[in-house]
Amino acid sequence: MIKSVITIGTGAGYASPERGGAANLVFIDGESILFDCGEGTAGWMNKLHITNDLSVIFISHLHADHIAGLFVLLQNMKILKRKKLLEIFLPGPGINDLSNFISAVYLDPEIDNMPFPIQLKPISVGTLYANPFYYVNAWESDHFSQDILKNREQRPVFGFTLITSETDTLVYTGDITSIECIISELNKKATLVCESTHTSPSEIVDIAKQKHIKRVIFTHIAPDFDGNQQELVEQNDFVSFAKDGQRYIW
Repeated sequence: MIKSVITIGTGAGYASPERGGAANLVFIDGESILFDCGEGTAGWMNKLHITNDLSVIFISHLHADHIAGLFVLLQNMKILKRKKLLEIFLPGPGINDLSNFISAVYLDPEIDNMPFPIQLKPISVGTLYANPFYYVNAWESDHFSQDILKNREQRPVFGFTLITSETDTLVYTGDITSIECIISELNKKATLVCESTHTSPSEIVDIAKQKHIKRVIFTHIAPDFDGNQQELVEQNDFVSFAKDGQRYIW
């Protein structure tokens, strides 16, 4: 089974000409899966010629840098006359608002001549999506743990773990505040696609060593990040700081 991930958007919340918004495209057993859909996603999907083949989208939370590219992606699917159903998993409290916004930008499947159906599905902790070759679990992130407006029912944040029939795993953090919420997801067959803006990359690498995981791919990289990326990469051959469009086998 050939498994790969392309980090098509590796930027953080502040827009950068070098890095698009958070987006990671996973290929497995002939399917393509998108984790988050930040600004710039549609261009990469068209470049890779898979706009109409995308199987499912998982949105970790509703910060703009993780979802702003969705509307242009849907518009491109309309232009390219996609036919098959598109499932989009996102935090439940945002479904009505997102549905209304999709309608507001003339992409409503019921009234705007969209050639394909869209299903918006709420995320809950546990198994979200499964087929004979892999399944995707959702787990709760602590990204809003220090947010003074935080309410777990109104502002949930999730990370995702994709597990193959061969028990290889790809763990995508979305945004997290501490390493505690990902420790139970890590094992020696795991590849971790981890944000580097709200956490300490050094601490993540230390945990990765303790858990003996296969690879750490850092994304969500802020323009002013002054961390010791080069040192971490030189000292740990399983660590990478991704750029937009890089492909990794996992």
